[in-house]
Amino acid sequence: MKRDTKGRPAKKAAKPKTKAKTKTAKPAPPVRPDESAIEAQIKALVEINPRVRRTSAFGDNHHNAIDAQIKVLIGRMSEDEALNHFDGDPDNIQDAIRDAVDWLEGKAPSLVESWRELVR
Repeated sequence: MKRDTKGRPAKKAAKPKTKAKTKTAKPAPPVRPDESAIEAQIKALVEINPRVRRTSAFGDNHHNAIDAQIKVLIGRMSEDEALNHFDGDPDNIQDAIRDAVDWLEGKAPSLVESWRELVR
């Protein structure tokens, strides 16, 4: 038995009070865009493409990446279809098509908004 500094039996430490567990709501499943939202996104990408800076500091072609996103949206491609179609393309295009697929699945924000910071 443990003893305190005066030789008396040590008191058991009080258990810390725990917060009552609250139920957390499960996140809502992703909402896929409808046809009109897809068409609006395509139109917006076509409009912003010429205004986006052509290349990055690393030489990545932004216009080709936007063109790839447009093709993914027009074809309503799955990730496998898109990756097969753009197999061998540079990393920035691979990233752009994944973003487009994620947007089609309701898992990503507007594609156009991601390009706005590169508008000249």
